[in-house]
Amino acid sequence: MDVYFVTTNGGKFRTASREFDRVGTRLIHVPRELEEPRIEDMKNVERIARFKLRQAYALLKKPVIVADSGFYIKALRGWPGPYINFNLNTIGIKGILKLMEDETNREAYFYTAVAYTDGNRTAVYTGRKDMLVADRPRGKKQKWHWSDLSQIVIPDAQGCTKTIAEMSEEEWTQTWLPRLHRKHPSAFRQVAEHIT
Repeated sequence: MDVYFVTTNGGKFRTASREFDRVGTRLIHVPRELEEPRIEDMKNVERIARFKLRQAYALLKKPVIVADSGFYIKALRGWPGPYINFNLNTIGIKGILKLMEDETNREAYFYTAVAYTDGNRTAVYTGRKDMLVADRPRGKKQKWHWSDLSQIVIPDAQGCTKTIAEMSEEEWTQTWLPRLHRKHPSAFRQVAEHIT
């Protein structure tokens, strides 16, 4: 069975493809922008994913997934939440670090909702990755990264001191990502395993 992933984010597609390859399902990239609703509840990426899923299925009429993510900084009461792209496009990572300047609590997390439908069955799977916010940008953004945040986030796993942008893709996917997923399973892995 082929599954289509509607996203303009090449890094997200690459992440999802690894999980679908594991179960022998081909994931096909549809690089198309979908409308996102402005939802007051910053934590409700599931509702945003469901909204995008309706558009994606109407467009393709084939088994499809969409994903929405939020980035939640504890010291900033969960800001920026699902409005990552807006904030990266306006204040950028330097602006985020400026807001964190006097904060000692550097805890944050990514929360991702992956929605799937084949027209009959619809499901939403969620995953979380605990992070720490670095004190300055480190490393260089690569095409496998989801966003510029890779330069300022450090996996919150014992022994990790590098930002994602300072790691090779192999180090991230084979060493640190599995450690994070032991605590919170990957949303992409869940959907890949449950729909096959």
